[in-house]
Amino acid sequence: MYVAVTGDSRAVAGVYEETDDGKGTWRVEVLTEDQTGRNPNELKRLQSEHPADEAQSVVRNGRILGGLEPSRAFGDARYKWPREVQEVLNKAFLEPRGESMRAAPPTLKTPPYVIPTPVVTHRPLTFLPLPSDASTPAPRSALRFLVLATDGLWDELSNEDVVALVGGHLAGLRGTIPKAELAQRVPTVAGSAGVDGKEKAVRSTQRGSWAFEDDNVGTHLIRNALGSGDAEHLQKLVSIPAPHSRRFRDDITVTVVWWEDGREAQAQAERVAVAPGQAGEQAKAKL
Repeated sequence: MYVAVTGDSRAVAGVYEETDDGKGTWRVEVLTEDQTGRNPNELKRLQSEHPADEAQSVVRNGRILGGLEPSRAFGDARYKWPREVQEVLNKAFLEPRGESMRAAPPTLKTPPYVIPTPVVTHRPLTFLPLPSDASTPAPRSALRFLVLATDGLWDELSNEDVVALVGGHLAGLRGTIPKAELAQRVPTVAGSAGVDGKEKAVRSTQRGSWAFEDDNVGTHLIRNALGSGDAEHLQKLVSIPAPHSRRFRDDITVTVVWWEDGREAQAQAERVAVAPGQAGEQAKAKL
């Protein structure tokens, strides 16, 4: 499996490991690195691509030129085009319409500072045997699902939270479950950690509860990211209109892919998204 990412989205896999007591645990495997100025690898790359006198300014407060968080992205031309080009385009296309583009960052000298080139990672897949193939023993460890999500999800949930929530969903859990109880019923262990480039790490807490009420596992993750088991808090949060909603939640897009009983040709995927300005009927329909 190859995973390519441009930006600060993240891919996290849930690997089921059979234990001697038959209960099993979920191993959390982070397959990507957050591509932000807080990633030491990205900081080193940026400093190597620009003059030495910009070493302290290419990343300030963990952000590119002090403004943009992702160090790789599509668009965001303010960080890619020379200042003169931006000014010409602004005068030619926007000013005649009474509009204007945001000015280039003050410290922009040798663009581009943000690039669209993805980072590609690879790992082999181990599938469970087909039910009809009794001669093939089941592996003790197998990747069962993959979560691809934008940074809005990881702002609210840790990698371990996400794997436990999906593992519990696949196990058929329903209703409201205390967080401490889920940790016991769906145990997780840390595998590869990747590089966390978030401004502040999400700290899991055992207070409160998780909600297991959605058939769509993507909706299930978004519900718990925004409200957990508190339905009233969730309703308030998704009812905040744009542009004010941006202060309280980031946009969230989630894709979950999983493999069942070794039928790799029948891999299933569910995808759901909630943008910062989607409230009212549209957001409620998704939840």
